[in-house]
Amino acid sequence: MEAGGWIVLPSYRNSTLAMRLAQKIHMDPPAHLGLNAIFGQCVCDHVITQKMGEKFNTFYCALEVEAMPSRPKDKAGNSGGRISLLDGIIIIHDAPHGVHLPSQYAGMLREMYASRGLSREFRDDTGPTAACACSVQNMDTASLVKMTVHEPGIDFCAQLERMARDFPGRHVFQLVLPLWRPGMTHAVDTARQAGFFLGGLLPLWDGKDALLMQKIATSPDFSKIQLHHRESQSLLDWILADRASLPSPA
Repeated sequence: MEAGGWIVLPSYRNSTLAMRLAQKIHMDPPAHLGLNAIFGQCVCDHVITQKMGEKFNTFYCALEVEAMPSRPKDKAGNSGGRISLLDGIIIIHDAPHGVHLPSQYAGMLREMYASRGLSREFRDDTGPTAACACSVQNMDTASLVKMTVHEPGIDFCAQLERMARDFPGRHVFQLVLPLWRPGMTHAVDTARQAGFFLGGLLPLWDGKDALLMQKIATSPDFSKIQLHHRESQSLLDWILADRASLPSPA
């Protein structure tokens, strides 16, 4: 489940109510929900919510570059420009399963799994054998399109080309790839050839793990991304290195 925001009456904003609400949401969710993980996002034009997430042992595992429109110009503290989102997951109960690590990111992913003690069976990636199955979500107000891949098939390149044709002029394209399916190395290589770069790991995203990749229409302003935790900065370093190593367009 996703943990969203909350609203506190102005007369209570100098109290501990906001922190107690957050504590209840993130550390003591109702047992009948049967949650293995709670997902949330922190804006990266300040670090306040990132500091709060530290109290709940949040795993900051993916960074969505320029995924949100800029704040209104009359908003206090607005520095202009689109806002990146840091994806955080609180793992309540891990669900060990097999994953096919793409060769391009295998070392990084193993390091991320080890940093949180997540148990996974690393399987050989045999390559795609079936047709690609995916769904596409268009978010007009954010100028963002997200493709969730259910089966990274042999015709994945054609699906990427179709998404680009169907949604021209979008600022951000995102891919969610199923690490538990074979064919990940082929999918990542195809995506990188099309200009997609690393976003990060999404543990237990749909019951099992996924990989986030992203493509930005213009050159992102990485200097606007504010990060509080060392693991978040390491993630950004991996993202920068991967984007810098993208193959040159044909």
